[in-house]
Amino acid sequence: MLEQTIKIKSYDVHPNGVVKISALQKYMQQIAREDSDSYGATYAKMREANMVFVITRLALEFRRPLCDEDIVTIRSINNRSEGASFVREFLFFANGEQVAAATTLWALLDFEKRSILRPSALKFKIPALNIPGLGIPVQKRLIEKGTVLTPLGERRVVFSDLDENNHLNNAYYSDIIADFSPVSLYDHWLSGLQIGFLSEARLGDTLSVGVESCKNGFRLAACNGRTGANCFEAQATVSKL
Repeated sequence: MLEQTIKIKSYDVHPNGVVKISALQKYMQQIAREDSDSYGATYAKMREANMVFVITRLALEFRRPLCDEDIVTIRSINNRSEGASFVREFLFFANGEQVAAATTLWALLDFEKRSILRPSALKFKIPALNIPGLGIPVQKRLIEKGTVLTPLGERRVVFSDLDENNHLNNAYYSDIIADFSPVSLYDHWLSGLQIGFLSEARLGDTLSVGVESCKNGFRLAACNGRTGANCFEAQATVSKL
């Protein structure tokens, strides 16, 4: 478990002053990495072993908006294993109260073959705290089969989107969701978000984005033109400011 306190910066927020979920994801990613580092599972050592962690699910809910200059303490907890997934929880506190929570599922990826490994392949011991009652329920299916989405446009993966795993970084998925929101995010904010990371997007891939409005928000999917498969699915809860 690792806890860090950050200040929401001017570049972390949308024009309405509410934090971008992508900004929080970057802080979450770094804190999780530093927690793993403390147990010897550094990125460099994992790459030497030809394995990396990749996120497969994100469930995030806010109790209130986080805004420019808010001081936020983020607690990251490697909580348990669940099938092929490592479950890591995040709790967010401001002014002594919990303001948000997130549950993330991670898998081990064979870096060369780009295939999923069993959790037992991990060569490092990262303690699982097994704290009950933490986090947000993760929805396994976000868009029902046969759902017809309204096409909204395309998003091409460019070099600046890539991370050390040489694919579209997980934080930019929520930027795509915000960019294609059918609800104005000038006077609304994303108060909840579920993302299923289904297949990676690589340099030059083009994602075709479709959306469906639903009660309290919208659902969205992005199909990778190179593979013909959905890169990700999402369900967003939208609240008025």
